[in-house]
Amino acid sequence: MITSFDFSSGKWLSGAIDRLPGHDLYFGTPLNRPTAGIPIGDGDTGSLVWQERDGIHINIGKSDLWKDASPGATPDDECYNGSKEEEQTVQKHGGELILRFRHPAFDYMYQKEYETRLSLIDATATIDAVTPIGEVHARAFASSDAHVSVLHCRMRTEEADTPEIRLLRWGSRTLWRWYAQQTPHPEIGLDGTDASVTDDRIYITQDLGTTRFCLGLLGSPALMLREDGYYSEE
Repeated sequence: MITSFDFSSGKWLSGAIDRLPGHDLYFGTPLNRPTAGIPIGDGDTGSLVWQERDGIHINIGKSDLWKDASPGATPDDECYNGSKEEEQTVQKHGGELILRFRHPAFDYMYQKEYETRLSLIDATATIDAVTPIGEVHARAFASSDAHVSVLHCRMRTEEADTPEIRLLRWGSRTLWRWYAQQTPHPEIGLDGTDASVTDDRIYITQDLGTTRFCLGLLGSPALMLREDGYYSEE
């Protein structure tokens, strides 16, 4: 296959990178549902970025986040026995990060200027929203070197508006079969989960058979009052 990307070095070939900006994806209205979200990642961790009326929502996943099959499970159990369906090896959902503002930053009605862009050069999602109430400018990307996903957000409002940061993981279920064969036990997938806070870090952990999964958040907020009377938060 002929390609402009050198997979051995992880770099674009000469001249190819200059043409990429012309193929970036642009969105002129808020991405208000997951099916319209922008995928970003580094080949290992991946995120889906979209917007709610008053916030930025990121769904988080990982390529090797698997729950092992229950001890004693057989191929017949996994393939044909509906009651054993959720005891097989399956990939799981990682978690969610929500940055929620106290004003409708992404409401269609209030948009004076809006653009979301996916840059193909560095796989970065850029969000710019300007309303009569304030401005939100954000970048989201995944770093393969540091093995982290990053959300950098700047906000400017007439009044102090400290956003709420929420890190969530409620488990996930395997629902592969027809409705009549699904096990009606909503508590499945929630066991083995714990949450903790250390200084400026939040951790959510869950035991998945032989795997112990950890979802962590490190925040570094800064609030400043500008000379023009506007509050700026980063």
